[in-house]
Amino acid sequence: MNLLRFLIKYTGIDSTIKEAINDAIGSDPEALKLLYPRRAPPIDGTSEMLKIAENLGIKVQKSERSQVDLRRLAAAQAANVTPIEVKNPEDVLWEIAQRFRVKRSGNH
Repeated sequence: MNLLRFLIKYTGIDSTIKEAINDAIGSDPEALKLLYPRRAPPIDGTSEMLKIAENLGIKVQKSERSQVDLRRLAAAQAANVTPIEVKNPEDVLWEIAQRFRVKRSGNH
């Protein structure tokens, strides 16, 4: 690694890289943020599904029941999402699936 550093300094590549970075940061201070790694925010699967349904024009009505079926609760926990009580969840998922269905053409 020391040999690589020596070669970079000897050839002048380090000063070229420093100048390029300084020019980029000087012209746009927001460019500095690109150099630092960031964690992606966690995604809530429930809110994402509700957004997809809303964007597709599907009406989702939340049920007034506060008790979630144990099967659905276990499935939600296994999928690392928050369970949500929706009237006719199978119908809502079926409507979403139909919007993404591939239409066949030809003799298939």
